Amino acid sequence: MLHGFTARRRFGLLGAVLLWANAGPAAETHPAPAADANLLPNPGFEEVADGLPAGWQTSAPSRMSVTTDAKAGKYSTVLEPREEPTWNDAIVRGNLRCAVTLQPGRYVLSGLVRGQNITKMVPACAVSRGGKREDIQPSLVLPGNFDWRPFRVFITLPADAEKVEPAFSLWFFGPRGQPCIATVDNLSLTPTTQTRNFIRNGSFEQTSIAGIPDYWRNTSRALYDPAQYDAKVVEDPAVSGKRSLCLLFDTPAYDDFARRKNFVQSMFVSPQRDRAYTLSVWLKSDPPGVPVDAILNWGSRQTFRPTGEWQRYNFTAVWVKKDAEASQGFVNFMIGGKDEIGKPFKAKVWIDDVQVEEGEAVSPWSAAPEDLPPDAEPQDAAGVAAQPPNLPPLPSLNAERAGAAPRIDGVLDEDCWQKGAGAGEFMGYQDRRPATATTVAKVAFDDQALYVAFTCRSTAAPRAEATERDGSALFGDDIVEFFLDPNPAGATYYHWAWNARGTTYDERITWDRRVMDVVGSTGKQVDREWNASVEAAAKTGPDGWTLEARIPLYQLAADCPDPAQAHANFCRENPANGEVSCWSFTNGSFHTPERFGRLGGWAPDLSAYRIDMSAPRFSRDWRHQALCGVMQVKAASGAAIVCDVAHLGGTETPLAVERQGDAVSFLVPNVLLGQAAATAGRMRVRASAPDACPLAERVFPVQAPPLWYFACSSLAFLEEKQIPAVAAVFLPVAETAELQVNLRLFKGWTPSDAAPAATAAPEAPAAPVYTQPAKPGRNELAFPFIELPAGYYTLVGELADRQGQVVATARRTVAIQPARPNYVRFNPRSFGLEKDGKPWTPVALGFARQQDLPAAKAHGFNMAWYSPLAGTNTAARGEPATFFPAATDAGVSVIIDFGSFLHSAKREKLTIDAVQEKLREFVEAYRQHPAVGFYQVLDEPEVQRGRKDAPICAAEDLTGLYAFVKKLDPYHPVFVNWGPSVAAWNDLSYTDFMAYDYYSTVISPTERTFDRHNYFDDNALRRTMETGKPFFKWVEFDHGCTELGVRLMRPVELRCVAYLSLINGARALSYFYHRPWNDDAWDEMTRIGTEIEALTPVLGAPDAEIAASCADSAVRVLLKFDQGKYWLLVANTAAQPKTAEVCLTHARFGEDASPLFAQPPACRELFGRASGEFRDGNLQLPLEPYGVRALELTPRN
Repeated sequence: MLHGFTARRRFGLLGAVLLWANAGPAAETHPAPAADANLLPNPGFEEVADGLPAGWQTSAPSRMSVTTDAKAGKYSTVLEPREEPTWNDAIVRGNLRCAVTLQPGRYVLSGLVRGQNITKMVPACAVSRGGKREDIQPSLVLPGNFDWRPFRVFITLPADAEKVEPAFSLWFFGPRGQPCIATVDNLSLTPTTQTRNFIRNGSFEQTSIAGIPDYWRNTSRALYDPAQYDAKVVEDPAVSGKRSLCLLFDTPAYDDFARRKNFVQSMFVSPQRDRAYTLSVWLKSDPPGVPVDAILNWGSRQTFRPTGEWQRYNFTAVWVKKDAEASQGFVNFMIGGKDEIGKPFKAKVWIDDVQVEEGEAVSPWSAAPEDLPPDAEPQDAAGVAAQPPNLPPLPSLNAERAGAAPRIDGVLDEDCWQKGAGAGEFMGYQDRRPATATTVAKVAFDDQALYVAFTCRSTAAPRAEATERDGSALFGDDIVEFFLDPNPAGATYYHWAWNARGTTYDERITWDRRVMDVVGSTGKQVDREWNASVEAAAKTGPDGWTLEARIPLYQLAADCPDPAQAHANFCRENPANGEVSCWSFTNGSFHTPERFGRLGGWAPDLSAYRIDMSAPRFSRDWRHQALCGVMQVKAASGAAIVCDVAHLGGTETPLAVERQGDAVSFLVPNVLLGQAAATAGRMRVRASAPDACPLAERVFPVQAPPLWYFACSSLAFLEEKQIPAVAAVFLPVAETAELQVNLRLFKGWTPSDAAPAATAAPEAPAAPVYTQPAKPGRNELAFPFIELPAGYYTLVGELADRQGQVVATARRTVAIQPARPNYVRFNPRSFGLEKDGKPWTPVALGFARQQDLPAAKAHGFNMAWYSPLAGTNTAARGEPATFFPAATDAGVSVIIDFGSFLHSAKREKLTIDAVQEKLREFVEAYRQHPAVGFYQVLDEPEVQRGRKDAPICAAEDLTGLYAFVKKLDPYHPVFVNWGPSVAAWNDLSYTDFMAYDYYSTVISPTERTFDRHNYFDDNALRRTMETGKPFFKWVEFDHGCTELGVRLMRPVELRCVAYLSLINGARALSYFYHRPWNDDAWDEMTRIGTEIEALTPVLGAPDAEIAASCADSAVRVLLKFDQGKYWLLVANTAAQPKTAEVCLTHARFGEDASPLFAQPPACRELFGRASGEFRDGNLQLPLEPYGVRALELTPRN
């Protein structure tokens, strides 16, 4: 089932293999490849005519010229890309092109290039196969600004190509809005028989961070102590180039978990079924004979015992691939455990010139074509970049204009279906094997509708049981699917599916490009309540079935500014033979819009379906108990506007609408908003002007701004006689003056107001109602009590008018207990944590061993993760009886993670009662230990639910486990990590934190800001405000390097992310980093931890009625006020230096802002550098790339 986004994994394991091995040496030299004739005209650009290189052209508006600033010869060519392609509004491109005669086969393009803001180079050729044009476009990512460097790219023209167009282009890409210049010299395009090396950086010459090889990842999770474990790139000895990888192995006898030194690297290729791949590698060891396991594609392993001198080893594996989800190949090396007599040993192993090539022959080593030569390392280390997988070019299909609208009966006998070849040649969605059951799709159109037809061949009768529209049962049938991206530069695409009954499933997907490549998150919002007025019919025959569908254009027009740019894909799921196939190869999930093929020829007249209408701006209208939307409509003056709300499975509710000139306002009653919350907020307003544009309509999501937020302390002591709380009201002064805040306390447990259906009603009031007049912005409250028994209570906050009419309400659970030391609780006034009465910002280290705790504290960490009750996983880190005292001695608190135990409990088939008994024994034994900090119940339950080996993690199970642990120990928070899936963050009823981990903190070299962090943090902060819970962010800053093909973060970027997280609202951080303690990043963590500790009181200070802002979106700022001073945090999230102009203002909510300072304040840098200057009331701050600033601002009298 491929609907949604969890049915197909992008990264899977590989299956079984057949092996041949040659464990002996195969010594050889590295001869240079033979030179072939250069096929390009004027390759050095030495022939010049009218100031231009002879034989070369470009496309306007790009500019081409020659310059004498050449690397080789007298001249080189300069290209200024200026074209702005519609498929990406952030990029400009331009090309150099020439006429050249090519034949099917392999070619190598090489040359010299220099760039200013040049981020990618793409050589391009075109071929014809099956009567269709295909573009062959390998790419090479570049660092932006760089001096002369050589490059080399492989180009493969398919052997079955019927024709190769006599043209060659070299495209260059760069960011729009910046000067982009590419200078090229000494080009060469030559035929070659050389096989490519699939392994990036196989000679370890590229190191973005000193000693760490790019594209290689150490996967052992316990490699922290450099005295016992080390792995780094060294400059001597080496087989070729200057560097090799040295693995130093010194294993302790007690630590079975860390008995191997393990490096792994992804191959950027989709291995082919039943095809042989050969791994070759140069090895030497000290002492000789150390066992080294080489693994190719997981299942194929060969043990080599290298000598004391460099020798080459190899073996071949044929991929039998039993796992249908496998899509990536891996190469892996490890030093294996103990020697023959069972004792620990010490060893060094050097690795160099790793190569994986197709076939059984061993070729002389060569760099991957994407690698830079050793003598051309980038000046900017960000130049080491990931390459895309080896994917086929995007296919094309022409839509046919229908002379007459086809009758939708499933019989494809109309003229429009007799034209053109259609989209055939379906292939496996992961392995590209041709589908055995023929499927052909066609598209036709007129000015009213888009028509789609499928012909599906099958020897068996198609399964067609589903009859319910939009039901998930459809995906168990023989189905066809149609994906349409009407605007690749936009953020919306559509998905339809039909079975052989004509039953329809459809959905509209919006997505955010910033987070498409984040592991664990799609960045997509799926609207399954959207229903197109589609008409479909199917017809079954003896040799298969056909499907015919009509999709009206009025429902697509708003998302389709130019139909000529549309992309589409056609897919089939055939349960009869188990085939899952598609027309345009997606390399995984069908929901991959960047892999949709081109839909040409679609040129309907959409003018009748368009209406100039802005997206509404929403505000709260508490008097009418409604949400007010206001939009601008440029339709004919006086034309009536009709609005309704579509929600809850497609039902519609008309709205009250008022128009004054171009301004149109409407009200959405709060009762409808409550119904939308029950369906995860999927509510839309549909607007139309039937008199002016009868065929046009616009659909907008309802985005309800907060009316208020309410939070209270998670733990109150009987001796304190009060429960601290905060209510923030987001209304202007005049409206807020009519309101008050009521606090009511009830005996009983009410986890959240997010899931009222699953929450028992609280008991009778436990104390009188407390009332306080409301004011705009922050309202500090304290609910008083005199005598109450210890237990759990529900504090209900109400925003009401003076007549007692409740406008908004929220419920929060608070534990009232006797005072005792060693507690952690949420402080609503700082929206952070306090530990034993002091403000506290946790900085946690992921899964340290007991012996690592002193080093963790020394490097800025005040917490460490620990997994109890998890067998060998626990033993590897230390038993609780010794781990907790060691943490106390080191001054480190412990996050107790029950996730590993719950996994083992599932494998051992323990009942929930047995699980709770184990948890009870542990919590009761250690809950009063001074090292206890938090409890984590489970990691990413939304992801776990789809796994057979995962623990039980339905909502009711998590609610039960959360309440069980919370009632055993009310003095410490209990939480669930939700992971980076924003869609999973709706119900936080069984967690004390808004906690998520951001896997891809490692960044792509082509990224210029940390915009993806802001995307997640903004959503997390929204949920924090809605639920009154602190924001706990995990930073996994080496996880994902292999999966995403990106480099590790540099220390300056690591510090920027820490500050950015705090600015964006995080009040606790956790770091996962699997590197030796002598890594430079740990030194930076020492600095970060020290600074966060110093900033903790500031982070908890109020920020109401003051604000800091910067017009540059790449600069994020936070302003706080404490003890008569202002505190400003600034983070430059861009790779370029900035001079930020920070505007500091004072304003109550709903009022005009005024300058914060009448005269420049005294300005002091907290952590050691020159401060900025005030100019025209604003603070001017110079910022380095990814630079941060922390300043103290003191008003002058």
